[in-house]
Amino acid sequence: LERHIEESLGRKYSEQMWEWNLDGVLEGTEDLYFPQAVSRFEQLEQGRIYFGELGLGKKKYIEEGGFIYDKIFVYADEQSDKERFFELMEDHFAVIDRGGNTYELAQKSFSKATACEYMVQKFGADKEDVYVFGDSMNDKEMLEVAGLSVCMENGSEEMKKIADVICPSVTEDGIKKAFEKYHLM
Repeated sequence: LERHIEESLGRKYSEQMWEWNLDGVLEGTEDLYFPQAVSRFEQLEQGRIYFGELGLGKKKYIEEGGFIYDKIFVYADEQSDKERFFELMEDHFAVIDRGGNTYELAQKSFSKATACEYMVQKFGADKEDVYVFGDSMNDKEMLEVAGLSVCMENGSEEMKKIADVICPSVTEDGIKKAFEKYHLM
């Protein structure tokens, strides 16, 4: 289950990102796409190194085009006009604040909640049988549609308020412990 941004629209969005003095990474099913030039955003460059070690982000640069992607991860600072950019994107994207002046732009009509609903339909399950685990605002919609929503202890405070229960952090085997508690193993 996937939905890609049409290539010409995808190019337009990346050009607008730079027009408003932001930088970012385009996330696709096949790969990640970084800008060719070294970015002023240290976090983006750290991501380039990290994902490069995993073999990602090396096929094409954003400027080359010729690829499709599904979402945008944006970096902003005091030089950026993020409000204007987000205003241009608001009809098609949900803007998720990931903290530290970083933002995830996910297609509005396609989210983790959409994926949950698809799986319920595909397998003829009941919503009450859907258990989801999350920790940040990009999981919000998914937690809102599940039969039981679980937030990791290391998750954001806002997510903890939305979740039905909180389990230990990932580093403390929280998912495994929750699976055991709810007899999912």
